[in-house]
Amino acid sequence: MAAGLRATAKAMDHPPEPTVNAPVLDPTPQFYSVEDEVRYYRERGHRTMKRYIASPALLLQVVRYNAWAFWLQGRAKKATRLNFLVPASFLALALADAAIGFRREIAVLPILICILVFYLPRLVLVSVARYYVPLVPLLAILVALTLEAGLRRLWAAPWASRLRGKHLGDPMHAG
Repeated sequence: MAAGLRATAKAMDHPPEPTVNAPVLDPTPQFYSVEDEVRYYRERGHRTMKRYIASPALLLQVVRYNAWAFWLQGRAKKATRLNFLVPASFLALALADAAIGFRREIAVLPILICILVFYLPRLVLVSVARYYVPLVPLLAILVALTLEAGLRRLWAAPWASRLRGKHLGDPMHAG
């Protein structure tokens, strides 16, 4: 989008006729005061709550959709497909690592609580995949558990005995 088209479209009394080169109108509401904005979003909240109370199944649909959209939903179909490669595999590793951490009695619960505190409110809000990015460092800690466990297994393998000479020592207990 060219610079200034949104401001131009907002300033117009009437939107232009739909053509190929028409400016894109900004879908976000504009407010004259903070009080107007608060009233607007309070009213939207009340209407949403009424819809959820009238149809609890709608709330379940929103939660179900946002549960996967938070991790995988891109702005375009191609982005969503690509999100199934990297973030989905990263998330699968992190979940497996949480199980490994519990089994090995590593304190992964604080990390999982931080992830859930960030994730759960987004189940009822609008979610797209970019919202998971602040969780990547926490997920990386969990993924490191699998990498460390894999290195331990490799180092303990019989064929690795040739590598475990005095000059190398044990990389897992390097001092």
